[in-house]
Amino acid sequence: MADLIGGDEKYVIKVQSPPCPWEFYICTELNKRLGTLGAQMDVRPSMMTIEDAYFFNNASCLVNRYHRNGTLLHLVNLYKKRSQNVPEFLVMYLTIQILHIISKMHKCQIIHGDIKPDNFLLQEFPELVGDSGPQAILGHQTLKLIDFGRSIDMTMFPPGTTFVAKVETSGFQCIEMKTDQPWTYQTDLFGIVGTVHVMIFGEYMKVYQAAGKWKTTTSVKRYWQADLWKRLFHDLLNVPSCEELPCLDSLIADFEETFIRKNFHTEMKGLKTKLELMLFEG
Repeated sequence: MADLIGGDEKYVIKVQSPPCPWEFYICTELNKRLGTLGAQMDVRPSMMTIEDAYFFNNASCLVNRYHRNGTLLHLVNLYKKRSQNVPEFLVMYLTIQILHIISKMHKCQIIHGDIKPDNFLLQEFPELVGDSGPQAILGHQTLKLIDFGRSIDMTMFPPGTTFVAKVETSGFQCIEMKTDQPWTYQTDLFGIVGTVHVMIFGEYMKVYQAAGKWKTTTSVKRYWQADLWKRLFHDLLNVPSCEELPCLDSLIADFEETFIRKNFHTEMKGLKTKLELMLFEG
């Protein structure tokens, strides 16, 4: 901690008992692998970073930077408190960010295992300055994924390995867990649409099966980009198998194209100030 004392930054200490060196391993290993991807967008700033770590026989302490804006779930609740819905342009912007984060993480052969709104911290919001184009907004990284304690490193298993274990909370079980089918990355894909559902509807997702397809009990507003949102939910809820996973990069391309075509970036003007005021007022 000595190297961190004296600066303007604030930090939080995550204390776990029994100790959890696994989260430290995953975070540092993921950071290394992301550095070798050569992706157009480097999502390392959107991943949990451990500034310092201490391990004892009965506990561990992980030191992380403090993010004053709270979580994505907190943001949704602030809108609900004002009897408002998160606007589509903001939901789409954050969805694009989530897809980028999970896509790059999966390319590193890491499964997070606990994707949900309260595991995305809010960093600084983008600010549209002058005639800034959409790429100035899309290239800004607002979210940070945290809590890698349940993550799986697929490089530690033989190729073709799948899992059949189930999470205890039924609302967070992916379709494969609900139907006693093997799973790998599907648990994170289910977490993506579960998180997006909370942003759109302000409530946790419920699913049902009809005509052989899994659907949500809610419907996207007709004046939204309904076909695109329906495709997201359909593709990530109805994964054929562990060998036939949907292409997140294709979804990213379509969402970014829509974001640009609808000039959603122009609606981001003044958003930074508005959201910071909402967070201040609580």
